[in-house]
Amino acid sequence: MAHQSLVSRGFKARSYERGSRTFTFLSRLTVNGTHMPVGNFVISWESYIPDAIVKFEKDGSVLGTTEGKWVRRGVKYADDAVVYRKNSDGSRTLLEIRFAGMSQALVFGKSS
Repeated sequence: MAHQSLVSRGFKARSYERGSRTFTFLSRLTVNGTHMPVGNFVISWESYIPDAIVKFEKDGSVLGTTEGKWVRRGVKYADDAVVYRKNSDGSRTLLEIRFAGMSQALVFGKSS
């Protein structure tokens, strides 16, 4: 009922998705100004496609939350991977996360 009412008033419905995956960072990364240590994380998201709010948890504690965007790719990823920018000071800024078995990536920052 509410959906029909919104559509009749010109609002577009967007699909909602919630999910999470375990992920291992093999090197220190910076996400939206937050430094992430090496190790195992639970990365969870709430999204209205394509926009997402992404949470990074390690050992039961939330280390950071940031905005991301789901970007469709032409290939399904076989392995988990990250794309990062190596900065002049040697630090690494996380640009995207690719999850095994998915054909889309979570993209962060200016490249989103």
